Amino acid sequence: MDIIDPDTAAALGERVIRESLEDFERKRARLQPITDDVADALREDCWGCKNGYLEALARGHWEGFHHHVDDFIAEHGLSIQRGTLPYWELCRSVAKAAADGERIAETRLTNDLEGEREILAKYQPSAEPSAERAPSTDAPRRPPTKGRERKRRRFADHLDEFAQDKLELGEWGDSTAEQQTSRNQRFLDLVGNWPLDDIEPRTVRDYRSQLGQLPVHMNKRKAYRDKSAVELVDMEIPESDLMSPRTVGEYLDALSSYLSWCVQMGYAQTNPAREIRKPKWKQNPRIPFEAPELRSLLLNDDMRNGRMGRAWRHWSPLIALLSGTRAGEIAQLRVADVRGRGQGEPVLSINDDDGKKLKTDHARREIPVHSQLIEAGFLEYVDDIERRGYARLFPHLTVPDERPHRNLSRWFAEYRLSCGIGGGEDDNKQFHSFRGTARTAMGRAGVPKPHIDEVIGHAPQEIGERHYQHGYTFDQRKKAIEAIQIDGLDLSPLRGVWRHYV
Repeated sequence: MDIIDPDTAAALGERVIRESLEDFERKRARLQPITDDVADALREDCWGCKNGYLEALARGHWEGFHHHVDDFIAEHGLSIQRGTLPYWELCRSVAKAAADGERIAETRLTNDLEGEREILAKYQPSAEPSAERAPSTDAPRRPPTKGRERKRRRFADHLDEFAQDKLELGEWGDSTAEQQTSRNQRFLDLVGNWPLDDIEPRTVRDYRSQLGQLPVHMNKRKAYRDKSAVELVDMEIPESDLMSPRTVGEYLDALSSYLSWCVQMGYAQTNPAREIRKPKWKQNPRIPFEAPELRSLLLNDDMRNGRMGRAWRHWSPLIALLSGTRAGEIAQLRVADVRGRGQGEPVLSINDDDGKKLKTDHARREIPVHSQLIEAGFLEYVDDIERRGYARLFPHLTVPDERPHRNLSRWFAEYRLSCGIGGGEDDNKQFHSFRGTARTAMGRAGVPKPHIDEVIGHAPQEIGERHYQHGYTFDQRKKAIEAIQIDGLDLSPLRGVWRHYV
């Protein structure tokens, strides 16, 4: 076959235009309302993309169009091989259609309906077979005309819709939506924009293998960021740079979540990712701190002399140890969350007021303030912050919306290393270790397990506890908290040090 069948080229071009316009309309919907400046920016973007496609067309640069052509060939059972003239003709058709798609987007920004119709007319199938060519036995099958079979939905068709649905339900925040969409884009990079119903378990298995050959943070690291995922799979990547089995599993979870949603929406018949096992990975346990380590963290010269730089660096390790709270819970504390100061029963209220985020429903609780925190001046600090008009307890700690613990955890990771704690292959001492230390201390002191769960914010394990035991008294919770005592750890040198930070 010397040249491609016109109807085949038209069908491919029409699909490229449709996908291009779907992307354009999704983008335009996200930018509502469309001001003059936004419209100008959209037109400039369309103009730039169009000229890029025309340049590719003029120079014969087809690298960016292979996946469109490969998908089309597979979908319609065409016997066209890469490197042949018909294959390059299809690539050329894609480039032309991509440029026309940007032209149509430009016309939509000016309500030029006639201009859109003129462009689309070029992609209508011919009414009669060409008289200049006799039918050939090796000619590709003519793609089915619209309406003859159910639309074959493709992997990329509903990624934005999936994320939007999760956002509307409140299951995701913006950063989670961006992260999950980015992870599923990796499937497009490595596998292609397959029809959803053509994805098989072996497809996902092969995808899992390819993920394991990619470097972690490939878009950020200088050695890898200018290369495509396909190129990186073929490279010899040092094992130390490769994605961990845990990260591969997170990518597979993102894929499975999307495909399950597609099944629920009727866009796909099955979720083949559900049948593929994730690679095993070993999680280092977050083990409690020992007394010498706590002395290094809490009683070093910087802590004693008020040289930690910010109040949150001074108080957060102390609060974590003496209450068992999580990093994210501490980071989000507000002045109003330190309740009962005037009634002699001060508590830390862990709640989801004012947009704060909780890890689980059981995380909602009120924790009596430990006597050693009070002796160190914690309630005085709270009163001072309130007098200064701050709403947040630690106003100088930046708290990301989706991962409130991030900045606190990152700082502590560096801080503990500077104190000679952690590092190496078994780096299992983290901020969360304070939580384990608190729980261990309460357990050793004989505090009943349900009381520990109550103040720590863990779900009760026994059915009776889950359904019939709630709201232990302040005295019971206070007794549990006061049981957090570490042999040889005297925090009295920290009294009044907080004044260095306000």
